Amino acid sequence: MKLLNSARKRHIMADALAALAEDLDLTVERSGDDAAGRSLTLLQKTLHERIQGGVAAAVGIAAQAPALSAIAHQTMQTGSQLAQSSEAIASSSEQVTTAIEAELIPATTDVARLSASVADAVRNCERDSAQAENSINQVSTTEQHLTQVIGSLQTQLDEVVRVISAISNISRQTNLLALNAAIEAARAGEHGRGFAVVAEEVRALANNTTEATSQVATIIESFKAEVSGLAVAGQQMQAVVSEGAGSVRHMRGELSGVRQAMDDLDQKVHGIAASTEQMGKAMSTVNHDVHTVSTVAADMKSKAAEVGERGHAVHRESDRLLESLGGFRLNVHNQACLDITRLATDRALLNADLPVAENLMQQALVKHTHFELMYLVGADGKQVSENIFAADVEGRGSDSARGKDWAGRAWFSAVMRSKQPYVSDVYRSAATDDFCFTVSVPIIDQNGRIVRVLGADARLSALLK
Repeated sequence: MKLLNSARKRHIMADALAALAEDLDLTVERSGDDAAGRSLTLLQKTLHERIQGGVAAAVGIAAQAPALSAIAHQTMQTGSQLAQSSEAIASSSEQVTTAIEAELIPATTDVARLSASVADAVRNCERDSAQAENSINQVSTTEQHLTQVIGSLQTQLDEVVRVISAISNISRQTNLLALNAAIEAARAGEHGRGFAVVAEEVRALANNTTEATSQVATIIESFKAEVSGLAVAGQQMQAVVSEGAGSVRHMRGELSGVRQAMDDLDQKVHGIAASTEQMGKAMSTVNHDVHTVSTVAADMKSKAAEVGERGHAVHRESDRLLESLGGFRLNVHNQACLDITRLATDRALLNADLPVAENLMQQALVKHTHFELMYLVGADGKQVSENIFAADVEGRGSDSARGKDWAGRAWFSAVMRSKQPYVSDVYRSAATDDFCFTVSVPIIDQNGRIVRVLGADARLSALLK
């Protein structure tokens, strides 16, 4: 008897293990109160906990993989843009450095040298203008003295003219006296002959004197005219010299202002030259730093590409892991299946009024946030409702899903064949790119006939929370 019981227990244990291996359902309660049954139950519970933990971890990893890939892609783009920008900046800064070193620094040096030369020339002009002003002042002083001398000479000439006039008067009177003496000598006859000779000599002398004084007077008048012309020329020259002195003084004032401006310009130009040289050194440093940034950006781009590849690898491996673990049936599957089974009992889903049914599914999505999509399919496998998405699903398609044929899909054919709810393996959702599984439940009328199939995509991550 004991052997029979042991054989029966072994058979029950073997059947339980075979069922577990076949459907991978860790939620079915196994019978048996003996040690083997309890061990099997403990094994099933432990497997459920471990696999559910593994699925949760895989979902978490899978959820981070797209973000990691996106960050890597964005970092790679940023690194590429940074590398391109730094290369452009490096090229521009090298051109600026070349322009500074080849053109600007020599040009500013030449300008500084030219500015210094111009400043020296202006200072020399200012010094020469001072000397010219001194010379003009000396000429003016000499001209004033010459004017005084000419005035004195004119005064003396006037005195000479008066003396010559007096001599001319005396010679005329002497000529008259000599004439009178000659007349008296002629009256005296022989006795006055000698006196007549003397009187004639005196008369001749008086005539010569008169002629000489007349010639001297003519010369003096001509000399006076020349002296008067010289005086006029001196006055004109004095006016010109005065005007020239004023112009030279004005020029000195202007040159003084120009000299100060050129001195300031010279200082500023030398400052610009020094600043340009410092700018050239700074640009050289900038070139080095920009090349460093370019190198770092290229390295960042390379590392980001590597991270992107690793992210894609994590994405692929997490998909494989979830696909491997997704075959097990856990409590989360039962919870989702229970929610949809309850919803399928609502008679509104049997009615031909599709807007009412669609509104009911929309309300169910608000209540059960772990679902992302619901839809109704007719018994012929063609979808009769629109795809009803949860409100937080982005990128929901605008194309109508009515009329799509799902007759060949396992989630439809299995329900139609068994009239039992169906839970698919885990897969990645096309709508959200998150992992989900499909729960399909038959909607049966009062005659036991399947009228429609209610399908729902459950978010694995939401259920595991």
